[in-house]
Amino acid sequence: MHELVTTIKLLGYFVARKTKKQEPGDDGQMYDVIYFTLHPKYIIDVTDKVYGTDGVLYHLTLKKNLKKIQEKGFIPRNSGTYGDDYPDRVYFFFTNGRPADIFFQSKAADFAQYLKTEYEQRVAQAEEDYEAGRISKQKRDYIVSHREDYRDWVVLKVDVKDRRSYIPDDRTTMYRFFDDPRSPGIFTYENIDP
Repeated sequence: MHELVTTIKLLGYFVARKTKKQEPGDDGQMYDVIYFTLHPKYIIDVTDKVYGTDGVLYHLTLKKNLKKIQEKGFIPRNSGTYGDDYPDRVYFFFTNGRPADIFFQSKAADFAQYLKTEYEQRVAQAEEDYEAGRISKQKRDYIVSHREDYRDWVVLKVDVKDRRSYIPDDRTTMYRFFDDPRSPGIFTYENIDP
């Protein structure tokens, strides 16, 4: 199994989801079967498109994350979005020349609904895990007490052409960005300076 996953990675893919099932073989016996859902690690590079405009991106996040981002910048991690096991990423919205206020009128509502649904699922999962003895009462209570956190979020405007870290026409000072066909945003695997 390890060799298979290594080969998948070397070919530029990652295992987004692993599902175990029991299925009958040709001989009528039941066998354990593992299905892999694969996604390409690098989809469509949009770095030139980002830097070919004003270089402004937007990131939507919970307000509680703001201070950490201001101090440390953006640090990629897996949010578990779509239930897949993605490599660590940071997602941004790219208006692609459209006025930001028009763009966010639709995106803000979508983001708020997404967060609400995710928090409802977290609370339900915490209740289930607590009942099954998988988590402590303290952890369950913490998750339940933060069930309304999704209501308090901010939009961050990020200038990737900031002169403190970007030198025009020097690709080594550019962050690489990729389009994600499963979301309305773009992402990077890189840390982005505060």
